[in-house]
Amino acid sequence: MKKLFGLLTIFLMVGITNAVSYDMILSKSTATAYDNVQIDYTISFDESQSVSYTLTLLGEGYNETLESQSAITYLIDNAKILSTSNIPAGNYNITLSFTTSEGSTNYRKQLTISPTPMLLPSTRTFTLICFKNITNEDILVRNSGNVPLDVSWELKGNVDITISPTQFNLPRNGERTINISLVKPVSNRNFNLTFIGTNSGGLNERVDFVVDFAVVIPNVKVFFETEIIQNNYTIMNVNLSNMGNIRQNISITVSYFTMEGVQDYVFAKDVSAMTNTSFSQNIDIPKDSKILAAYAMYIDNDGEEQLIKYDYGIFGIVLPSSVLNAFATIWSNSTYRGLFIAFIGVVIIYLIYTFYLKKKIFRKKH
Repeated sequence: MKKLFGLLTIFLMVGITNAVSYDMILSKSTATAYDNVQIDYTISFDESQSVSYTLTLLGEGYNETLESQSAITYLIDNAKILSTSNIPAGNYNITLSFTTSEGSTNYRKQLTISPTPMLLPSTRTFTLICFKNITNEDILVRNSGNVPLDVSWELKGNVDITISPTQFNLPRNGERTINISLVKPVSNRNFNLTFIGTNSGGLNERVDFVVDFAVVIPNVKVFFETEIIQNNYTIMNVNLSNMGNIRQNISITVSYFTMEGVQDYVFAKDVSAMTNTSFSQNIDIPKDSKILAAYAMYIDNDGEEQLIKYDYGIFGIVLPSSVLNAFATIWSNSTYRGLFIAFIGVVIIYLIYTFYLKKKIFRKKH
């Protein structure tokens, strides 16, 4: 009897194990794209011991380790936030696995991530400035949901427009550039463009945004008056006509000549749409200067910079800037200036002889 009692005591002592309990709770069992799921999990032992544990997300073609730790403890009490932003739609198992000296344990909870179609255009509303007869604009469309999408579009509005491509497929996280080609209408207007993304499960996402087309018709005319007032200061009179439908900034350059060469004086004038204006501009240049030309820069019907020019010249004669600059260089050098004056004197004497004295001598002889 004593032998039997001793054997039973040894058996009970050998059979004693470190008891374990565990649990895992999900804040939700079904989530959408760009959702958050909180995972609370616990593992507890009667006594402290070495344990390795992992938390994994497993699905069809998907395997992600959410947590992996080792510790010597009697209690593991953790929380993990799972973001679904980059996880495909489907059914998943969240598995809590841990290993001790006494073996391994796996505990699973199921999580469903619902199909969530999401289309994201680069803009929801924009204004397109139509200068030219055909204007092009690109829009980037991205599939930011968790399922592939077949994308098409619908148009509301009376415009002559071509959108390419007409239909296309976007994988998850895929993007595509859409080209909008518009024939310039006769007036300002807007239209509504709707992109429709449909997945194989029949779910669809509609993205509406308004496209405003501002039809710009520049119509600028610049007139420089022929008379330049030059006393102690110089005044230029300018007439501007802006019969277009946009405000314009007219850049005006006045080219003038001094003994230092050809130089420019630049100023600008804002002109509102549908406006005629006349103004006098004080040109801050040396009073002994000679205005050679005036230039005006504005935007034309094609949206390009257009330059017009009015020549004043010197005594009505338009001379190249290179000639005038060469003269200024000669005049600034005393030696060259003396030679030049002597040359001009010879030319004058020759002209007097040719057109006056020579004729007088000829008349006396005859």
